[in-house]
Amino acid sequence: MPDDRSPEEKEQERQARVELGRLARRVPSQEELTAMKKPDLQGYVVLGRRKQGGNTFELGPVEHSFSLGTSSERTQFDWSSDNATSNFGGSFKIDGLERAKRDVERLEKSKPDYEWFIFDIHDPDIPVLIDWDEWRAAGAPGWTLSGVIDKFRRRNVRFFMKES
Repeated sequence: MPDDRSPEEKEQERQARVELGRLARRVPSQEELTAMKKPDLQGYVVLGRRKQGGNTFELGPVEHSFSLGTSSERTQFDWSSDNATSNFGGSFKIDGLERAKRDVERLEKSKPDYEWFIFDIHDPDIPVLIDWDEWRAAGAPGWTLSGVIDKFRRRNVRFFMKES
């Protein structure tokens, strides 16, 4: 498929990629993370902690292009929408809570030494802070099949434990 975008559109994507790279390299402070605007979407994250002696959440499920795994830095953002759209046309419903429940079922089998929990991203008692600025930057329009500049970071948000 030929890239028929204007020079301005190409430059906008280049600048968006530079900004995403800058955000991905920095570690935001607890104050910065707390001040970040959450998405207007309803959504959930799954976090795991060790059954034996685990008092901090240290793992989250991540979605790669063709596989699922876990990460100590990221967790999948399962968002909900009654009118999600696709680059291929059409709209559909996505139930983030159901997706999160399926993740927990899978993780209980593959990582039985962990307890898995589902958290609403809008719950003030969620035990982690999420880098929503990086998530937004990853969703900038891009000349890719997914339509965003970084599908992995858009699917899997970076999380940090809240400090006491």
